[in-house]
Amino acid sequence: AQKALAVQLGLTPGCHITAIGWNKLGTERSTSKILLGSSFGEIYEYEIEVEDDDVSSSSNSEDILPSLMVRLNESESGAGAGTSSGIVSGLFFSMGEGESASVAVLAATSGVNKQTRLHSYLSTGNGDETGGPSSKLRTVFASSENLSRRSFMELPGSINYADLQVCDGTFAMRTETGVYYGTIDKSSSRNV
Repeated sequence: AQKALAVQLGLTPGCHITAIGWNKLGTERSTSKILLGSSFGEIYEYEIEVEDDDVSSSSNSEDILPSLMVRLNESESGAGAGTSSGIVSGLFFSMGEGESASVAVLAATSGVNKQTRLHSYLSTGNGDETGGPSSKLRTVFASSENLSRRSFMELPGSINYADLQVCDGTFAMRTETGVYYGTIDKSSSRNV
């Protein structure tokens, strides 16, 4: 119960978690860094560790709270906080190992009477990424073009929940008009 309260305290008041981007480097005792998508179109970073059969986070109380990485409706449109981009209905990220490994993030946003969008972020590997997984995630959402590339695509129609699935570098997303699919290209100037 205390853990659930800590997660909610770190979120924008009134929002709730709608998607989780799991880290493949997680273990039975720790999720490692994960991404949480919210009903306000926000993406947070979080980590859960298990110590002595009790769910807890790092001993530092600041690490217990989710950390806001990006507000999707602000990063693309320049608008203020709100729900104009819809909820984060799908979330995926891939983080390579090593200092120069890139990070790729895909986020689907949707909602009733909201435009369905696919947002993509890719770190360029030019930043100082020696700080571990947390700094790699911050780098991928950086506004500097030297550190990351970002894009979003508006898809036709409005759907309540645009489900996003990723397998072996290929993604598929359910939209009102069908399935939008493609590949994640970490080498070109476009992300997807």
